[in-house]
Amino acid sequence: ESDLLEMESILLEKYPEYKHSFEYCFKKRKKGYFYNMMIFSKEDFNNYCQWLFDILFELEKRIVPSEDPYQKRVFGFLSERLLRLYVYHNKMKVKEFQLIYLP
Repeated sequence: ESDLLEMESILLEKYPEYKHSFEYCFKKRKKGYFYNMMIFSKEDFNNYCQWLFDILFELEKRIVPSEDPYQKRVFGFLSERLLRLYVYHNKMKVKEFQLIYLP
């Protein structure tokens, strides 16, 4: 939870225009886009990555990841949640597909 709160702090410092979108996506809506899977145009992808890594690189300076191997993936977990926020805030068109696991 503390990592999520720190990410929120960074987001609102750097991108205060995301405040209402953040509150909706993280506090009201229970849906997300996981696995960091998306199809973007090159321009949209570059814009997303610039925004995302601006937040994550600052977060990396402020938190100490857990020693637990699963929890060490904190940046991946938070980036999944940030994708949902970015898509919502930027009013991007979304087409969802079923995820299929193959043995």
